[in-house]
Amino acid sequence: MRSARRNAGFNLIEAIAVIVLLGVGAVAILSLFASGTRSIGMNVDSQVATQLAQQRAEQILADRRNPTRGFGYITNARYGAETPVVGFPNYNRTVAVTTPFVSPACPAAPANCKQVVVNVTSTSTGINVANATFLVVFY
Repeated sequence: MRSARRNAGFNLIEAIAVIVLLGVGAVAILSLFASGTRSIGMNVDSQVATQLAQQRAEQILADRRNPTRGFGYITNARYGAETPVVGFPNYNRTVAVTTPFVSPACPAAPANCKQVVVNVTSTSTGINVANATFLVVFY
C-alpha cells in the first residue's frame, strides 16, 4: 500500500523545483528576445543612416553634373550640417568638402579635385552610424 501512495503524484518540493526551473528558462528566453530586438533596432538605424549618406552623395554628384551648377558649386557653405535631417528627427548629417593635398589621390591636379565626406550620426546613440567618402573631379 505504501508503494501505491508514492506513485500518486508530485509532492510540494518537486512542484516548487519545476516552477523554479521554468522561471529560469523563461528569463533566459526573454533575454534572447530583448537582445534580438536591440539588434534589429541597430540594423534599422544603420540602414537609414546609410541611405541618408547615399542620398546626399548622389545629390552632390548630380549638382556636379548639372550644367548650371557644376564643380564650383560644391562647397561647405552649400552643404552644411543638418541637425536634424528633415523628415528624420533622430539623425544628424554633416558634409565636409576639402581639397586633397596628395596628388596620387586625385587623377587631375590637386586644385581640380575635391574630397567630400558625408557623415550621418544617430541622435539616439550619439555615434557616427554611416559615412561616405568620395572624390569629385573637374576635367
